[in-house]
Amino acid sequence: MANKSRTKSKFSKKYRTTNWADYNRSLIQRGNFAILISTDVLDSWKPVATKRARGGQLRYSDIAIELALSLRLLFKLGLRQTEGFLHSLVKLAKLHVEVPHFSTLCRRAAALRIRPLQTRAYDPDERVTMIVDSTGLKMYGEREWQAEKHKVKGRKTWRKLHLAIDGQGFIIAHELTTNKKGDAPVAEALVDQVENDIGNFLGDGAYDRKPLYEKLANHNKGAPPNVIIPPRKDAVRSKEGNTPRDHRIQYIKEHGRKAWERDAKYGQRNLVESTMFRYKECIGRKLKSRSMDNQKTEAAIGVKLLNWMWSLGKPITEETA
Repeated sequence: MANKSRTKSKFSKKYRTTNWADYNRSLIQRGNFAILISTDVLDSWKPVATKRARGGQLRYSDIAIELALSLRLLFKLGLRQTEGFLHSLVKLAKLHVEVPHFSTLCRRAAALRIRPLQTRAYDPDERVTMIVDSTGLKMYGEREWQAEKHKVKGRKTWRKLHLAIDGQGFIIAHELTTNKKGDAPVAEALVDQVENDIGNFLGDGAYDRKPLYEKLANHNKGAPPNVIIPPRKDAVRSKEGNTPRDHRIQYIKEHGRKAWERDAKYGQRNLVESTMFRYKECIGRKLKSRSMDNQKTEAAIGVKLLNWMWSLGKPITEETA
């Protein structure tokens, strides 16, 4: 029997991480909740005395509520367990502060405004890269094993988390919607969340829509962005015949899609897929909250936590020879 030699594919590449020491320290810091408690949090933690009916609850600051919900999401706790965790935290830290009730956390989450993370600042004249995609998150409801056990067919309800990252993997815009929302219309709302001009815009074929192209063209103060979106399989050229999209259609027709992806550097879009994987692994694949308003707050906190982890450190890889 002839021996079959294994040949290395010309497309296979090997990479190595060059900053293991710094990256290990950043992973350790993710479990250090003390760095989340800054001076401004402690200064504004004390509940504000307000006029309320007998039996009413104290009014805590938004920062205190956000910290409590962040700890809940970071350590995957229930609302009641979060209250108990805060009690132990203030006791160990010897802080003389009140802890919000779990019902207060649930009620305040619906209208809570999440402060953006200020660790990634852009120069006003900088043109940023914007890479977009969406993923599904499960939500509270009947579990799959129950449906299998009792032979009950029910609708699987889930939410769509739309993310936009820059070229470094930092999340610059996000939106949580129902599963009936299309990707392209939501991407228009994501563009509104970006203050800087957009240099490159990357997305898959679901974003190949005329309103989105018009939105991108009108967003920039200067030159329009370089749009890197593969046309749909049934795409046809416009009447003008000289738009950037028309050129993409013609290039793919002449040279093939693989050649276009290579020349347009479409592979950068993998960064947003990696970000969605990180969200599900670090934050969770399922929403804990039940109402849509609370779910939006939960997703916003999850995005902020992921950016916070990004700011602590990330692996630096390079291709080996």
